[in-house]
Amino acid sequence: MSELSSEWNNEAYVSLHLIQTMLEMAGLPRKSSYSHWHPQFKIYVPSTKTKKPVDFLVEDSRRYVNFLIEAKSAVYKIDDAARFQLKMYLEHSGVRFGILVDPFLIEIYGYNQGKYDLLDRHQIQNPNEVESLAIFLRKFLDSVKMRTIAIHSSKGGVGKTTLTVNIAFELAKLGNKVLVIDLDDQANSSLYLGVNKADELDKANTLEEFDDLLKSFEERKEVIDFLNLDFNRPTNYREYIQSSVFNQYLYLYQGKIDVLPSSYRTRDDKLPGFIGREKQLNKALLKSGISGDYDYVVIDTPQVAR
Repeated sequence: MSELSSEWNNEAYVSLHLIQTMLEMAGLPRKSSYSHWHPQFKIYVPSTKTKKPVDFLVEDSRRYVNFLIEAKSAVYKIDDAARFQLKMYLEHSGVRFGILVDPFLIEIYGYNQGKYDLLDRHQIQNPNEVESLAIFLRKFLDSVKMRTIAIHSSKGGVGKTTLTVNIAFELAKLGNKVLVIDLDDQANSSLYLGVNKADELDKANTLEEFDDLLKSFEERKEVIDFLNLDFNRPTNYREYIQSSVFNQYLYLYQGKIDVLPSSYRTRDDKLPGFIGREKQLNKALLKSGISGDYDYVVIDTPQVAR
């Protein structure tokens, strides 16, 4: 590498001429219908009782991925102190992925359930030639993106739930990790996938026993609670997800089905701000950091009232 100009000693210059150019070339514009940058995004760190600014929070709603970016310079390069700082930001922001960039190197880290791992790195030969970095970033984001399948029909009784469950099972048999999201207050997908106490309901001998089982749903964390979460604070979304009984048949295929279940509580009037379930779900999937845990999300949508 030829000697760099002194301009690269400035983190602001790295941010403008390397990071921002890389994002644009990777197909992530500053503000669009599918991507948004939040410069100087502030993260509350309890140990210091202050809000620390990270250079960028980038939201990519096409892939359901958001990530932090921290810029370093040619003088203050990526080092262990920078890596520790990024870990702290990821831990307290609830964001799943973080990127460190200096004029010589880009490193991508993941933070999941207390584990902080280097996921990929790329040596920069010339920071003025940004296309290779944009390609590197796109490939990484494509590798962790979730693919979504929504089963929808305005008419009831056409087999939406049957199709949802069968698609999920076949994808899991191919070795995929699948999340089924039940947005219907009839909760049939949750029932068929074994997370709505179907056996217990069948065995209830009295109305009192049946009523007690229904009341237990009021205490369970499910999709309506997930949609109401404040994802500006670190949140463990796994508390809202349950494992399907089908997984006992899928372990040989190395796939699995998890369920974000519903019940009679899944109604639009329980959502804040009169936002529809679909828009609220899109926001929650993006901000929860769920991307990376699942290959596919299959959504059983509710029947549209006419």
